[in-house]
Amino acid sequence: MKILFYVEPVTFRFDPFALQQWLWWISDMVRAQRVDSHGPTFALMSSPWLCRAFEAEVGGDVDLIAVRPADVLAPFDMDRVSYWQDLARPADAPPGNLPLQQALAAAVDAHRPDVAISFSQNRYLQSLRSRTNVFFTELQPLPRTGGAAGFFLDNNGHQTESLLVTEAARIRALSLPETVSARATSWWSANFRDAVDRHPDSAQIGDWITSAAEDRPVVMLALQPPDWLTLEGLSTATALDGLLMRWLSGLPPDWRAIATYHPVFRLSRAVEETIAEQFPNLLLLPEAWTQGKSELALDAVDAVATVSSAIGFTALLAGKPVITLGSSNLSGLASPRLADLGAVASLSAAERINLLAFLINAYCHDSRDILAGPGYLTRVLSELIEGGMDRYFDFSREAS
Repeated sequence: MKILFYVEPVTFRFDPFALQQWLWWISDMVRAQRVDSHGPTFALMSSPWLCRAFEAEVGGDVDLIAVRPADVLAPFDMDRVSYWQDLARPADAPPGNLPLQQALAAAVDAHRPDVAISFSQNRYLQSLRSRTNVFFTELQPLPRTGGAAGFFLDNNGHQTESLLVTEAARIRALSLPETVSARATSWWSANFRDAVDRHPDSAQIGDWITSAAEDRPVVMLALQPPDWLTLEGLSTATALDGLLMRWLSGLPPDWRAIATYHPVFRLSRAVEETIAEQFPNLLLLPEAWTQGKSELALDAVDAVATVSSAIGFTALLAGKPVITLGSSNLSGLASPRLADLGAVASLSAAERINLLAFLINAYCHDSRDILAGPGYLTRVLSELIEGGMDRYFDFSREAS
């Protein structure tokens, strides 16, 4: 099997190596799957500097396909936001980026991969399904407090056309064998409930929110880093402080909000204080709890709003109503309007079990499995290629 990995070549955060974390993930996969001359072979398509960094990490037996960011940005007059919004359009929309479309087609035709895997939204890769099997991947949409690190494999899309969107109704309506439901329940206890209950900050965060809210409902506004793939293309180019104010101004009158952030970026406390002065419905969560601890606050909030943060899926699984303020893989299961807070229903207990069972069946994969040794990645990909959509909904292995 030949696998082509695609890592976004355009620069984010003024750092040409901002996406290097994905290179290390791929390099770990490559090393783990190497066994002999009959094992899988690999290719990487990315920016020239990320290709060089990858070659230095794994050696010279991986095909490298360099894409100049200037070439694929040229159709948008070098405007990255417009570039990314084009990538997030439906796969069958008229092409707006001929250089990228041609580069991807040339790479697939020249290297003839059995599988192409992208770490981000890319409609031009989706359009090549007749020439190769296309999958999208990234960190799995599951709780992280319990330490369950892993990735998803989606054969339909990364965000807007993810299976979690296109198959949302089917997932909610699943009728599962008791053994499958029991496994999902056990997984939730071990990887979320028990971990949150044991964490020393959980009770303090909950008590603080309950006291500050003064019996009013609270929504967690889970903000994501600016200058990033899943924010610019899926939502808005509005600066993060403006986005927070927009969300606060859209809350129903009786609601209060806390703001939480991704571990790599947060608004300064000074900026938050100026926003809270203008919007008294913002409760200023102590800074030590605003990054990387959103899951610990879930029990004390009444809803979660975000663009595409993974906390949205954890909130759905925890029985919280979720608002998705953009086009993301949450769109099939969440409401699009803050004004609907109070009227948005959470998933039922059965729907939550169905969603979790779907995620842990064939959609998400534990990193420890793929890094334990050769064979896992190619086996999983082969099963998903051969089984297609049905493999994601085949629970017979868990039921037996």
